Amino acid sequence: MLDDSLPIRNEMMATRRRWTILLVSMGGALETFDFVIHGFMVLCATLAFVASFGMKHASGGISA
Repeated sequence: MLDDSLPIRNEMMATRRRWTILLVSMGGALETFDFVIHGFMVLCATLAFVASFGMKHASGGISA
């Protein structure tokens, strides 16, 4: 429900405000993309490390 005491703004949004909203939105999207990509890279690196190092020494002895 709208509060009648708040003025309803019908004027056009300023260009500077539009750019600010656009940049903030893009920053949030890029941050999310960054987390996804880095998470995938960490997962791949962890799996590669476990596959090359962990499985070799799974028997408990160190092989030459």
